[in-house]
Amino acid sequence: MLDHRTDNGTRKVDDDVVVRVRALLTLRPGDYGFKRPTWTLEILRTLIAKKLGVKLSLTHVWRLVELTGARWGRPRPIVACPWRTP
Repeated sequence: MLDHRTDNGTRKVDDDVVVRVRALLTLRPGDYGFKRPTWTLEILRTLIAKKLGVKLSLTHVWRLVELTGARWGRPRPIVACPWRTP
């Protein structure tokens, strides 16, 4: 039985790409010139295409983020305490 995946070509994501994406995620999107303070899949996909030369779908970027061990969560708001210090 054949599943016809033998002619799909070379894989886009290998260990080198995972390591380089981890390095990209150490900084914030603003450090790369984006206006948003937090990561989105679209921003990460754009950055991977521009810096690494690998075009990926959003689903593939999501899987890649899971491979890197990063987690998606809501950003914590930074609010100064209005109370005076005792």
